[in-house]
Amino acid sequence: AQAAVGVCPICKTGEISDRGKFYGCSNYRQGCHFSLPKQWSGKKLPISAIKQLIKTGETAQLKGFKSKKTGKAFSAKLKLVAGKLSFDFN
Repeated sequence: AQAAVGVCPICKTGEISDRGKFYGCSNYRQGCHFSLPKQWSGKKLPISAIKQLIKTGETAQLKGFKSKKTGKAFSAKLKLVAGKLSFDFN
């Protein structure tokens, strides 16, 4: 088993760990479906960004995302909104 990268920000008791293609909560069978992808908009997410997201709910500015519409690279912060990953362009 992989080492946990942090405590689940949703259920607060499960541990987030590497599940192969994504990071997921150890309380999945108990009904917590929180997970984070390893890749997001064409960018492999660094483990430091995953840890930061889990701990604080957002990341620092990250480079190298790719727009699905235009194919252009862009930078953005990631944040958790109601337990879902989203971009923060502020």
